[in-house]
Formats: sequence, structure tokens, C-alpha cells
Amino acid sequence: MVAERYKKYLLVTTLIITIFVFAAGLLVGSTFDTYQTDELLLSVRQNELETQSFLVEQQFVETFGGQCDSMTSRVENVQKSIADTGRKLTLLENSHKYEGAQDFEYLKNKHLISKVQFFTLLKDFEETCGVNYDIILFFYQADHSESITQGFALDGFAEKNPDVVILSIDKDYEKEPLVNLLVARYDIGEAPTLIINDEKIEGFISTDNIENYI
Repeated sequence: MVAERYKKYLLVTTLIITIFVFAAGLLVGSTFDTYQTDELLLSVRQNELETQSFLVEQQFVETFGGQCDSMTSRVENVQKSIADTGRKLTLLENSHKYEGAQDFEYLKNKHLISKVQFFTLLKDFEETCGVNYDIILFFYQADHSESITQGFALDGFAEKNPDVVILSIDKDYEKEPLVNLLVARYDIGEAPTLIINDEKIEGFISTDNIENYI
């Protein structure tokens, strides 16, 4: 009788511990997921702030005149901010945990808009101040092996050439009309495709060969 009660006690205790551990795991996972999305949201907001500041500073120079040199540091700040957000976004996207989630798609869309706006402002800045930036637009396809390989090659290139502006665009992202405008503008048909200083290169290109276009 005592043995049976002990077995029941042990069974109930084990069940309670199992439920507790499972619930704790869910809580920790949820907290970690929330932390990741909150961190990404802060990064996206920082992108918007940096880009807006760049826009206002450019408008000021165009209207009242000023030192174009002061805007160079602004370009570097925006570039670093966008690159940092892109890395965080890619990590979450590759995990597939947030695929199709409304909040994640919103952040992805906002980040994409920031990149296109930065690209447009950079082109205006080149005309306003008579400077030239090396700009690479990387049109990729999600879950595409050759696009992933190209992305790694660009990461390696960026480490050696921090002054080169690299902006990645999901060519099939239909939730933002700006993508269609860019795809049509550069007649993008396949992935990966690089637009290096307005020159179009289709298919994979190695880090060493990228340098030939800069």
C-alpha cells in the first residue's frame, strides 16, 4: 500500500516538474523572442532617425549652403545603422520562426523602405556635393543557395572595403511596391544580380571579381 502511494506521489511529482520545466522553457523562449524583436524594432527606428537626419542636413546644404564634408560622416552613420539592422533581420529571417508574422513583415518592410530612401538620398547627395560613392545593389532571392553564397562573398568584400555602400534587396518581395520599381528600373530577371555603380552583373561573382568593378 505504501509502495503504491509512493509510486503515485512520484508520478505526480514527476508530472509537476515536467510541466514546470516545459512552462519555464516557453517563458524563456518567449522572453528571448520578444527581446530579439524589440532589439530589431529599435534598430529600425534608429535607421529612420539617421536617414531623416541625413535628409534634413542635405536639404539645409541645398537651401543655405554649407560644408559637404559634414555630411560624409552622416553617410557613414546611416550605412552602418542599415547594415547592423540588416544582419539582425537576416538572423531572425533565417530562423523561420517569424516567417509570415505581421510584426516581422512590418519591420522588414520598414527596413527595406529605409534602404531605398538612403539609396535615393545618396544619389542626390552625389549631385549636390559633387562626390562619388561606390554603391552596390544586391538583388537576391530568399532561400536560394547561389544568393546565399553571393551574400557571404559581399560580406567578405565589405570587411575589406568599408566605404563601399552595399544594399540588399529581396527581388521577389511583393509587399513593398518600391521593390517592383527597382526591379523594373534595372530589369532584374534572375538572382543573384549585382548593380555596381549602375553596371549590371548577373549570376554569382567572387569577391576578387567584385573589386574589378570598383
